[in-house]
Amino acid sequence: MGLGGKKKEAARTSWVFRYVKFWRWRGGFCFSSLLLLLLIIAVKLLRASQLFSWQQPTASIPNWSQEVEALQSFPVTEKKRFRSSASNSALLAFVTIDPVAEQERNEAKQLLDASFEEVAGWRSTTHVGSYRKGGSRRNHHDLNLRSRGRNKPDWRALLASPRYMPLWPQFRLLLKTWVLKNRAFQPTVMQDLVSTIKEMIDKPYSSSSSSAAAKSSEDKDKRSSRRRYNTCAVVGNSGMLLNRSYGVSIDGHEMVIRLNNAKTVGFEQFVGSKTTVSFVNSNILHQCSRKPQCFCHLYGAHVPIVVYLCQLIHFMDVAMCSSSMQKAPLIVTDPRFDSLTARIVKWYSAKRFVENTGRPLSDWSDAHEGPSFHYSSGMQAVMLALGICDNVNLFGFGKLNGTKHHYHTSQKLELRLHDYEAEYCFYGDLVNRRFECIPFLDKAGIEIPAVHIFH
Repeated sequence: MGLGGKKKEAARTSWVFRYVKFWRWRGGFCFSSLLLLLLIIAVKLLRASQLFSWQQPTASIPNWSQEVEALQSFPVTEKKRFRSSASNSALLAFVTIDPVAEQERNEAKQLLDASFEEVAGWRSTTHVGSYRKGGSRRNHHDLNLRSRGRNKPDWRALLASPRYMPLWPQFRLLLKTWVLKNRAFQPTVMQDLVSTIKEMIDKPYSSSSSSAAAKSSEDKDKRSSRRRYNTCAVVGNSGMLLNRSYGVSIDGHEMVIRLNNAKTVGFEQFVGSKTTVSFVNSNILHQCSRKPQCFCHLYGAHVPIVVYLCQLIHFMDVAMCSSSMQKAPLIVTDPRFDSLTARIVKWYSAKRFVENTGRPLSDWSDAHEGPSFHYSSGMQAVMLALGICDNVNLFGFGKLNGTKHHYHTSQKLELRLHDYEAEYCFYGDLVNRRFECIPFLDKAGIEIPAVHIFH
């Protein structure tokens, strides 16, 4: 063989060697990948069969291990259906654990221990505009975390403003009252809603209330405030409202609750125009506090506002707006009432999750926004109506294919931090008067009113 032939033979041998080496490497890689895939499948099967427990990292979620501990007594054979009293007891124990309760208590303690001078010192080191994200201001739903930590701005930065200085004592008083009420779970708080909220709603509230005429009117209103409203309409914001003309029917109720400043102008045919109570979450109030005179009166300056707290720092907005509103009261819901609502929603959500998915209860948090999970404003408003009304009618709760999430906006997607289906199950039990199915509410000691849903 000549020199040229030897070179060609060596080239062919070298090419074949590289080819064989490549496929050997590729075969080893594929074999390793196959082993990894089989290992992942095995872990999934083991996890599904409950042969070992899989715990999520708990470093960023205070007391989350307590929920896992509450599952230890949960019967394995009952995890798909809650038929026995033992399985339901374990579920009740699970929902009573609030993983961030300690975080809220610590935050409240820090706020009460701090002075305004100390807080103001943070202005030079902390960006005061912490509510801005990605160059645009977030809407109230992005902040609806009930002091839940994720994406939560530093309270010291938010309070570090000279305009808050005169409000600091009132802010601390409001927060201290909240802490004192929040020490124990008390479903019987439902019995106090007539005296704590309804009487405030009915009370004349104006700068001229000291006149004789106003005093006479106030005495008359006190007598009527001792009873519950005869008929109440809770108007949700579902796009379903645009399918029916419920306006006249809604306005015919003695009391009408509307949610989060939903528009009525231009929609009167579908949602009516009468408003007795404007029910909002504190993120809405925070937006209002930036407006002149803390303007939050979409339905008129004489319409009372009931607000539930999403973040403790919003007590500063309550302090600011309370001093600005001269014609209608600003009422903050009792934290014990908030806790009752939260437990009921979590029970329905966790129960549905296990029954519909077959997954263990310990997986519920990952599927429901973890510590950000919270009840909706509509759910809280319905709970309020149960305590102050004899007949409750719900409008605009639910969703049909193709309908918008809100009748007055273009939003179509629901918020993941709420479990609307779980809340609808709760409403269904109320309508069908299956009170024995509703946990915690039986200990409230009130007569549950008749409830109807208008679709």
